[in-house]
Amino acid sequence: EMLGDFVYDNESSAPESLREAWRTNLAHRHLAKFLALRAKEMRPAAEALIVMVGANNEYFAPPDGGPSPLTRAMRRCIQRGELREEILRRTIAPFFLRTVDDARAG
Repeated sequence: EMLGDFVYDNESSAPESLREAWRTNLAHRHLAKFLALRAKEMRPAAEALIVMVGANNEYFAPPDGGPSPLTRAMRRCIQRGELREEILRRTIAPFFLRTVDDARAG
């Protein structure tokens, strides 16, 4: 049992061996599968903006009280002419943590 009693590898008491096993045996494979599935959902010439958030992040509550890193990144893209403002207005970014069952299904 690779995960033991841990839900995800970034728990503070997770051993480094678990983190390495997660990266090499699960994370890369899951990311490739995720990207392949998203590619199938997209229309021709569509683009995707994907944010990956790790543990101990400031995603939900940046220390300055301002917008999330995703919103800040999208605003920079808009300023550079790389993204239409409409995309920012229409963006919804749900956040899901993997469970033990998700990892086992991988």
